[in-house]
Amino acid sequence: MKLNYAACEKAAEGRAMRQTHEESTATLKELMTAAPINPEVYASIIRGKVRARRLIEDFRDAAKQSREDIHWALT
Repeated sequence: MKLNYAACEKAAEGRAMRQTHEESTATLKELMTAAPINPEVYASIIRGKVRARRLIEDFRDAAKQSREDIHWALT
């Protein structure tokens, strides 16, 4: 399979890399005086992140275990 590097470079020219420090247009005063997030909302967000992280870890462990099982079955 031959890659068309010219086409890839042309497509990449239109997309600039996202810079996180350029995304926020708020001033420091606006950031410092903004109301804090509701504790229930924050807890919900964190629970979702923890749930997603545990799922990823479970899949990673299952994949590792299946690789080990195959290794021992072949020896």
